[in-house]
Amino acid sequence: VNYNLIGSDTSLARVSVVNPGTLFTEIGVEIANSYASINEVEVLYWDTGIYVEFGQDVEIARSEIALNTYGLWVDISTGTSVVNNLFLGNSVAGITSYVASGGAILHNTFVGNAYGGSSQLDFGGAIHLDASADQVANNLLVNNYYGINCESCLNSFSHNLVWGNTTNYTNEAK
Repeated sequence: VNYNLIGSDTSLARVSVVNPGTLFTEIGVEIANSYASINEVEVLYWDTGIYVEFGQDVEIARSEIALNTYGLWVDISTGTSVVNNLFLGNSVAGITSYVASGGAILHNTFVGNAYGGSSQLDFGGAIHLDASADQVANNLLVNNYYGINCESCLNSFSHNLVWGNTTNYTNEAK
């Protein structure tokens, strides 16, 4: 599924997006230069489950993003809302967000992400943020390699349960 639709209000709901070929290759759902809504979608076995680049007001809700290399990758986007999702067993990161702003990561559960991570792999974590300015609140992050990994951290954090990870907070995460 490739959502590379400029200026389109597109939605994807109640489907499974499972890699049909070589596991852990390619992108499951791509949203570039557009806005979209992804609700109740299962995304499995991709290199990047969901990739958002230059997105505006993208909503990802009530979905399961599991068993990918990267669950969700947000790059140079504004207003991305990630609410009530399960990020499970993504080998490098549940969410990676670079240079994003005005978004929200709320009420998500992160379990068993970044198990492929190490201190050598600085971009791993249940949530990895770099030069982003998003609200991160009311998330449950347990049994991940890194809980929250934040570099050049401009995010607002509140009421997250970060517990039982190999390292709960790393870099500038607080």
